[in-house]
Amino acid sequence: MRSALCGPRDALARDRFRLLHGQGPTSDTALNAMLAQGRRADWAIEYGEVTSGISTVAPPVFDVLGHPIAAIGLSLVSEALPEDMTPVVDRVRTAAKVTAKLR
Repeated sequence: MRSALCGPRDALARDRFRLLHGQGPTSDTALNAMLAQGRRADWAIEYGEVTSGISTVAPPVFDVLGHPIAAIGLSLVSEALPEDMTPVVDRVRTAAKVTAKLR
């Protein structure tokens, strides 16, 4: 969800997220900080914000102009998350890059 929000959003994105999930950023400043971190990292992770006990890693899928058009996510039981997420993120990011080429 976070990586999909890294693109253009309307003013209600934060409130819609909270309405759907009951959690998440409580201000535009908090939402913008969360999205900026996702943009810098080129992937996002959420820890049980959508489903308790489940964490999701998701890099964006970019179009030919570099705009995010979708996200590929991998959900895991939060307790099973490895300490070093790099190999998991790399594999999911590869899937996002392959998906971007399927036009």
